[in-house]
Amino acid sequence: MAQLFSQRSRHLQWRRLWLLLVGLRKSLAITTDALEQMKQHLEVTDQDFETARAEELIRRHDVMAHVHAFGAVAPAAAITLIRQQAAS
Repeated sequence: MAQLFSQRSRHLQWRRLWLLLVGLRKSLAITTDALEQMKQHLEVTDQDFETARAEELIRRHDVMAHVHAFGAVAPAAAITLIRQQAAS
């Protein structure tokens, strides 16, 4: 049960949601490369958490910090993720 409500699980669900949203919004002109990068980086790593912590100090918004952290590991999708701001 603790794993289900862990930080890692929550952020994995965010990434799955963002991938789904981007896939549904073909009008954003997302490339196949961008979708593949997102799929390859769905699992949240310790480095992703470090990146998100640094981003949160700048942005003061936890979800947007994780959007930018995801964009760091999936650069082809970064602009689309940030532009759509599927944050809140």
